[in-house]
Amino acid sequence: MSRIIVKGEFRDTLTGVADCSELTDESGQLLGIFVPIKPPQLPLFGELSDEEIARRAAEPGGRSWAEIREDLEAGYFRVPSISDEEIQRRRQHTSERTLADIWAQLGVQR
Repeated sequence: MSRIIVKGEFRDTLTGVADCSELTDESGQLLGIFVPIKPPQLPLFGELSDEEIARRAAEPGGRSWAEIREDLEAGYFRVPSISDEEIQRRRQHTSERTLADIWAQLGVQR
């Protein structure tokens, strides 16, 4: 993935964008899609009372570190390798998708 550094007024404009947006030139030619990164909405521990932290820690469920480590060592969470042919197939499929398909996948209502 390439990185483009945005400065000045354009940076300020993008900072104010709340939803996925099309980037076009003056003639309306689509240049790309901007997807803003939204900060997580989870409360930080500093925002939780000591009682709430204790209540959450006491909730039943979850797995022990030993169980998680056992699964990791057994290879249950390995990412399978992808062949060059599969990468090309996925690239072709992606290039055939329309902008409407991409918006739909992102859940954007237009």
